[in-house]
Amino acid sequence: MAAALYSKNEKITIGRRYRYTIKEILRFYGKWVNLRANARHGGVQCLLSFDDYVKKARRAGISPEQIGTSHGQYQMCRKTDQGDYTVRSCRFGTVQENHNDMIRNGGTASSAAKHRGRTKDTSPGIARQAAMLKGRTKHTCPAVASMARELTGRTKGTHRGLAEMADANAKDFVIFYPSGRRHMGRNLKEFCTKNGLHASNMASVLRGERAHHRGYTGYYPE
Repeated sequence: MAAALYSKNEKITIGRRYRYTIKEILRFYGKWVNLRANARHGGVQCLLSFDDYVKKARRAGISPEQIGTSHGQYQMCRKTDQGDYTVRSCRFGTVQENHNDMIRNGGTASSAAKHRGRTKDTSPGIARQAAMLKGRTKHTCPAVASMARELTGRTKGTHRGLAEMADANAKDFVIFYPSGRRHMGRNLKEFCTKNGLHASNMASVLRGERAHHRGYTGYYPE
């Protein structure tokens, strides 16, 4: 059933069925809609109806406030961390349980594999982009030269626009120290510099492409 087809009365009826308050069921509805959107973004489908979603929450004994990406909160976990979200394939589990499932099943490596090896020789789209940009430098292209002059000396520390762009492009991450301590942040490069890590290797860990980097593990929240 599409998200728009659930009226307020239908939501309330589902809430009563599983003994949740109106406030709780409306919050569950927002969580369910977000799960559907995140699934589409990940190239899969959420085939759980809203009733299925709330039923699983009741079986797990959780409230909507307990669903999230923080330590101790719950997420919808798939048994193999792959494929569509169906009644049989998923359950509510803690963030750490979901993270462990991701590591055990190869993380997001399968998604990365779809794009690995794409070059101008194998992808028409990349070939067109390469042809358009070939030979363009600030010495040969007036537009590039003008852009270079405008951007010289600009950093996110000195230019508000770049700071906003950097923040918009940044991704929240969760990292576990070798000791088990948990850290949440958005500036991966800064974190790696402070802790003597290579940002590229740590990013591979967060994407699920390697198990750890110098004992550090982590993931990008959904």
